[in-house]
Amino acid sequence: TLPPADCSNVPVAETDVDRHRYENS
Repeated sequence: TLPPADCSNVPVAETDVDRHRYENS
């Protein structure tokens, strides 16, 4: 997984977990 800074650039295929954590941060 990538850090929140890169999360916005992470494709959905990376799983929504990273996006979910980033948005909740």
